[in-house]
Amino acid sequence: MKSNIILILLVFLVSSVTLANGRVVEVENYIRLNTQEYMRASYPNTKFSVEVKVNPRRVKTASSEKDVLPFFSSTTTESLDFWDDPNKTVFQLMGKIRSVKLKINFLDDIEISNRDLFKERILRSIGLIPGRDSVDIYIEPKNLLNKSLSNIVLSEKNIGFMIIAFSLLFVCIVAFISFNKFLRIKVDSQTGKSVSSGENDIQGPSVMPSRLTQANLDKGSSMEKISFSDPTSSLGMIQSKILEISKSGTFPNLRDMLTFDKLINENPRSFSYLIFEFSQKDQDLVFKKGKNEKWYTAFSNAGELDRDIFYILDTMLRNRDYCENEKFESLIIQCWRMGDKLAGFLKDIDRKDSLSILSYLPKYISVPIAREIFPGAWGDVLAEKTSNNQMDTARIEKYMQQSIRLYPELDKRSLSLFRDRKDLLSYLKMCEVVEEEEVYKVLGEDSAFYNVRPPFYKFFQIDDEIKRVIFEAFSLSEWAIMNFNISRDYRKKMNIILSEKERYLLGIHLKALDSNPPKLSVRGELRESVGRVIHEQYISNDNVRSIHEETAA
Repeated sequence: MKSNIILILLVFLVSSVTLANGRVVEVENYIRLNTQEYMRASYPNTKFSVEVKVNPRRVKTASSEKDVLPFFSSTTTESLDFWDDPNKTVFQLMGKIRSVKLKINFLDDIEISNRDLFKERILRSIGLIPGRDSVDIYIEPKNLLNKSLSNIVLSEKNIGFMIIAFSLLFVCIVAFISFNKFLRIKVDSQTGKSVSSGENDIQGPSVMPSRLTQANLDKGSSMEKISFSDPTSSLGMIQSKILEISKSGTFPNLRDMLTFDKLINENPRSFSYLIFEFSQKDQDLVFKKGKNEKWYTAFSNAGELDRDIFYILDTMLRNRDYCENEKFESLIIQCWRMGDKLAGFLKDIDRKDSLSILSYLPKYISVPIAREIFPGAWGDVLAEKTSNNQMDTARIEKYMQQSIRLYPELDKRSLSLFRDRKDLLSYLKMCEVVEEEEVYKVLGEDSAFYNVRPPFYKFFQIDDEIKRVIFEAFSLSEWAIMNFNISRDYRKKMNIILSEKERYLLGIHLKALDSNPPKLSVRGELRESVGRVIHEQYISNDNVRSIHEETAA
């Protein structure tokens, strides 16, 4: 009986230590998963193991009960340690780390040319700090591990080790079962319920807060898998992250705009949901720094809650720094917005300043432009940034005004104009070719609608050679849908580029559509796709105004 009590007490002490360090384990799992993901990308098909040891930075408590402190009040509330707060997320705990030790053990024989550089890259890729945190690398080739089974099993030393291991495992299982029974008896006695009462539908008090009980926690993952069964909880988490970003004092920076632009191109409905959770002031600031016509659509349409929003917000929380200062950051964002006009702008300003601006832009933008305007010195954009590259405030303001004259910022009035004309876009998608041509003539050849929704009627006005190239890019069945119910004049212009066989097959498709007409929305989308090919590849749009330019006019 005494031995059972001692065993239960030992298991209780071990479990209490485990519960106390539960948040540390979550952070270690998060770092381990990020390290494994980086290693799989860097060394595919290579076997390895990762060990993580996190040393948390905790709040120091009073040294001893014997210490007599002046003005001590027994009613003073005890401060909760940051690591003991179950409401803190893993990303918040990452900022309360004293040090991290990583141990990477390669089970395959690999060659690492520069271990110091390799360690630094690992730490930076998973969000750790070189110098504070350390990485140890061990390589154990297969020839050291793939020993003979007989040598391992028949060794007396290994047999003894296996017996001890199985014995400990058995003791742990028995202790775990006994401890669970002990806790169940204790909880039932505190709630006044008998163990044999059979009322198992009443749960004991939950240690985990309500916000976390609504998330499915995966021990193999560092992040909570959010359950959207409780939209209120999810919205609360999003709003708290957005509030933290807005109060950082560096919103929006270049990385924020790059993140938004990528989201608009890949998942515009998620962006529409996310941006309208920001304050109206922040919405106007982000829209003013928008890039092209897609931003108008994203700011006008309804959004949808998506799991990617949590990942995007966490990414933005990690990137809250300016390139140099606020004004220089605005200049960099303005240069990123300019697109094709950036090369001409950088040619007109000081060469040193141009290279400085290019060095802060994404390399997929800066390298091609540098190769174009500085053929012999474009490699300078890849050099490390130094404090000598900083521009004074007067030059920054001068360049800012000059760039805005070339490519104005988006105007909020232009967004209102776009929203007012959304019904016109719907009409253009449904109308006939004759009506479409008349509408665009009224709008003018420089109307912004040529960018938003390129017209289909231009197909019948281009050269026959270009017309034939575009015709071959679509199937006969698609052309039959696009030409359904068009007038004879347009059909004659179409038949000029077709062979006799193609005219015959197109006629068969059109007859089939007489009994089963296509949806107007499907026909409109196909016509718009043809118009976009013509507009982007064969028609110069230098004289076409943007939406904000049309508003100013």
